[in-house]
Amino acid sequence: MKVIRQALIKQVLTEKSKTELLNSFEKKKKQYEMECEQLDFEKRKALKNSHNKNNPFIKTRFTEEIERRKEKIRNVYFQIEQLALLPLGTEVIEKEIEILSEINVGDHVNNIDVPAEIVVKDGIILEIRE
Repeated sequence: MKVIRQALIKQVLTEKSKTELLNSFEKKKKQYEMECEQLDFEKRKALKNSHNKNNPFIKTRFTEEIERRKEKIRNVYFQIEQLALLPLGTEVIEKEIEILSEINVGDHVNNIDVPAEIVVKDGIILEIRE
């Protein structure tokens, strides 16, 4: 019988993967900064077009959204700092996926709940841990 279970994709940290991760973090940071600028522009535009130039609802709503983006930027900075501290060869969880897994009579039921691990190094699968 086949069942769906979770699997973690773990990446072995190499110079190449570290650089790729750093680039993806920088890209996310830049995206969030652009979103903050866009939201600020939209806020000024909405306030300008509003009958009440100091509409607290508009200010609050846009300020909350901008703060959410700023929190994401702080998280990205934290991830960049943590990445700098990690030595090469460390396994980093990249993402979680669902896989089809074969189970048979006599298999231990606890193994179904434990996520499998797929270890990848520079885009090549090194190991599959069940």
